[in-house]
Amino acid sequence: MVKKITIGGREYILPKIDFNAVCELEDLGFDFSKVDKKMMSTGRALLAFVMKTDIKTATAAFERELEVNKNAFNDIFVSLSNMISESDFFRKMAQQDVETETRPS
Repeated sequence: MVKKITIGGREYILPKIDFNAVCELEDLGFDFSKVDKKMMSTGRALLAFVMKTDIKTATAAFERELEVNKNAFNDIFVSLSNMISESDFFRKMAQQDVETETRPS
């Protein structure tokens, strides 16, 4: 099933996250190691990635969407969060982090 978000009346398909996508996200300011500490910056990078635009344009579109849809913040960020949590690539990365932390020195 293809998952989408709507911003400004336009539907955007939520892409699968792979290594190349992570590299693109990093170029937009996404920091995998700080996802839980920098949620807004992470969300902004994800939004720009999904919209295939720059940070400034994505931010403006998101702020306009908030003006007309008071649930936009929750709707959009839950969808983006699910996109990450359902990503096989991120699951593998998280598993490697757990294995590294639990491996005896």
